[in-house]
Amino acid sequence: MKQLLSHATQYRSHENQAREEQSRKEQPQEGKARENLDPLFLRTQALTEDLAHLAAFEARMRRIERKTLHSLHLGSAQSAALQTIAQNGGSCCVNELQQRLSVSKQSLHKSLEKLLTAGYIEKRGRDEKDRRRHVLALTAKGDELEARLGEQRASVLKKAYGKVAAQQVEGFRHTLAHLNDDKILKNHDRNRR
Repeated sequence: MKQLLSHATQYRSHENQAREEQSRKEQPQEGKARENLDPLFLRTQALTEDLAHLAAFEARMRRIERKTLHSLHLGSAQSAALQTIAQNGGSCCVNELQQRLSVSKQSLHKSLEKLLTAGYIEKRGRDEKDRRRHVLALTAKGDELEARLGEQRASVLKKAYGKVAAQQVEGFRHTLAHLNDDKILKNHDRNRR
């Protein structure tokens, strides 16, 4: 037991030394770029790794859905449309759907035609506020499919969330909400011009 405690103490000591050394390296020095003053998690390499993790996660989620979608002769574009309509309360205008999915009219039209023909969505007429806009809604069949896909997505997240503390999950959710904040994205686009 004493040996175990001794090893743990040595490990903590080495860990503290490593932190102190890292802290000294991060101290601002004259002539250093602003990037070097950023916290570790905001460094370009860390952000690039974060983006790679997000892309890999999205690809993994799509692979999981693909089995279900393939058996129904649907693809990820149709899944994204169904998910977006469901997240909008079960109905959505075509223009709004196009904006949220960031796809061309032609691409969206192909996906929607497939969903309409298969009976997963239906046209509900025109938007009450703007008669030029067409409203699409999930049918019972579309709602059932989206629920099944949603369960698959939730299953993956539950497994991942089960491996971390509740506080970390809440922090992650908070970060995700900010990643999709239109104000941040619009300001970023404006600043890049």
